[in-house]
Amino acid sequence: MSKGYSQARRLYGFLIISGITLGLVLVASSDSQTWTALKLLGLKELVLLVFLSALMLSMDALRVMILSKALGHRIPFGYALKMILVGRFFGAITPLQSGMMPAEMYMMYSHGVPLGKAISVDVIKRITTMGMLAFGGIAVMLLNKDFAGNTLLLYVYYYVIAFFVFLTLLFFFVYFFPNQTLWIVDRVMEFLHRRGVVVNYEIDEYVKSVAHDYFNAVDFYTHRGLPHFMMAMIVTFIFVAVQFVLAPIIIHGLGYPVKLMDAIQAQVILLPMLYYSPTPGGSGIAEGGFALLFVGLIPKHLVGISVV
Repeated sequence: MSKGYSQARRLYGFLIISGITLGLVLVASSDSQTWTALKLLGLKELVLLVFLSALMLSMDALRVMILSKALGHRIPFGYALKMILVGRFFGAITPLQSGMMPAEMYMMYSHGVPLGKAISVDVIKRITTMGMLAFGGIAVMLLNKDFAGNTLLLYVYYYVIAFFVFLTLLFFFVYFFPNQTLWIVDRVMEFLHRRGVVVNYEIDEYVKSVAHDYFNAVDFYTHRGLPHFMMAMIVTFIFVAVQFVLAPIIIHGLGYPVKLMDAIQAQVILLPMLYYSPTPGGSGIAEGGFALLFVGLIPKHLVGISVV
């Protein structure tokens, strides 16, 4: 009961923050021209947006299928898609989208994928996505003087890069120093036993088996399973590219032909912020960030409705 209440409270928090931010953006940017532009958004654009959104989710599910199949576990497309949707829901109601990975790993584990392998699939999926976005954002910052000249945006992106670098270094430490990692795990388990948090010592062996499964899986991806890893990278690129096309289609449908590369550059900056936003699911940051980045690219009266 309390768990369900806690999840509902987080969902309400996400909706409240998003609603307030959307309301502020709409009030600040909308006028009579906004509603005129909204009438231009026809069925063709809406159908295309639905199709591309479905394609984006399908690419995310396909990554799971490719990476898990490489480890000897077949996950059907329907189940992988369900896993992605569940993960996105929990990501939307937790800070830093921290609920997404545990939810997806639990779904894989429930389907018979050992926990260590499930962790490796999700870590590889997250690292490749964030790697593309982070390095793309750095390139945009270096090449685009308008974005680089925005002090607030620059400091926010420093925070994003610092977070990504920390997680990447942690990933490589675990990969290159498995013995030291297991030593740290042993010390943590000893601490938990002394504090009475963990009483059953059999858990120690299970934790070690999970760690070994994870090490072997990641090692497999970087050696014999490299073709599967590269295939997942290609799918990740398609997944990210489809995400970038959605906003230009919306704006074009509202009657303003925004330049595709300008819209992509703005989103390259925005999307990494959402992954590491302290608000549930990036709520507030998504709406405010979009308005901040696109206000110089499209007329003011289209900013609010484009965010919605």
